[in-house]
Formats: sequence, C-alpha cells, structure tokens
Amino acid sequence: MWQDIIIWLIIATAVFFIGRRLYKQWRAAFSPGASITCGCGCAGCDSICDSRKQPETRN
Repeated sequence: MWQDIIIWLIIATAVFFIGRRLYKQWRAAFSPGASITCGCGCAGCDSICDSRKQPETRN
C-alpha cells in the first residue's frame, strides 16, 4: 500500500517538473525575449540582451 503511494508521488512529481519545463519552452517559443536572463557578464551575452530589450522600429 505505502509503496504504491510513494511510487505515485514520485511519478506525479516527475510529471509536474517535466510539464513545467515543457510549458516554459513552449511559452519561450512565442516570446523569445522573455526567456533570456541578462547579466552573465560577457560581452556577447550583454549585446544579445541589449538587442532583444530594444523594440524594433519600422520606418
């Protein structure tokens, strides 16, 4: 009995974390700038973050 409950809790926890990761990836696909965390300290990362933060202007 207890073994079944523990197994279901482990499965539910794994499904929760996998689902949360898939949801974050799905959400990031629709808004790429939202998933990037800036401030890594390297010049390449900062330039990527700066270009994503600035809205695009159309002439």
